[in-house]
Amino acid sequence: MANTDESQPVVKGKFQQRKAQKEHETPTDRAARVTAAATLWMAVFTFFLAATSGFTVWILNNQLNAMGQDERAWVGAGNGKFVINSKELKVEFTVANVGKSPASYAVSNVAWTGKMKGENLRPADIVYPREDGQNGTIFPTQTFQLSNTLPSPTDQHQAVNADQLSKGERLLFVFGRIKYRDVFKDWHWTHFCVLVQQDLITDKPCDFYNDTDSDKHQQDGYDTATPN
Repeated sequence: MANTDESQPVVKGKFQQRKAQKEHETPTDRAARVTAAATLWMAVFTFFLAATSGFTVWILNNQLNAMGQDERAWVGAGNGKFVINSKELKVEFTVANVGKSPASYAVSNVAWTGKMKGENLRPADIVYPREDGQNGTIFPTQTFQLSNTLPSPTDQHQAVNADQLSKGERLLFVFGRIKYRDVFKDWHWTHFCVLVQQDLITDKPCDFYNDTDSDKHQQDGYDTATPN
């Protein structure tokens, strides 16, 4: 163990040397020393202030994002209904705002495509022949019907299509999209897609195109364009 008695004269000497230096320094040296010390403490204070402010902003941003997700509008579609026979093909879905605030500037569309048995739906098959419908503002718990139908008179091939669908020889994929703005002025979109079953009444989700902007951080085309 080190001898504390031997270290005391060294410490005392250093202290006395420092004291003598302060006693003999000029006013200019003393002012420079005080200024340097003050500058150092200001730098330390500024660093901690900036770090604290940055942490506070991070907390506030997280809280605002969480509040926005909880209080925003959430619009989706479900409860598909189908009328498919030799003379008619009509699809209809119930669109609802299940969020806590209104969805404004809402637009929507629904369409379909047919495939032979064994063929898969591809992203290139998702095409909307008609323009988006304007739905205005959708308030919380409010619903509306989104539908599409073959124009009259129906094509002569509809009877064949309906027969093939009922026999499982042909597949009918129905898909739709909804876009709207929330009260925080952020744009959102919802996609949905179902495969109509052989009974022509029930359906099941497609393998893709059932998603929202919350599922994808990168959007393109229609999904990022704001309606005129």
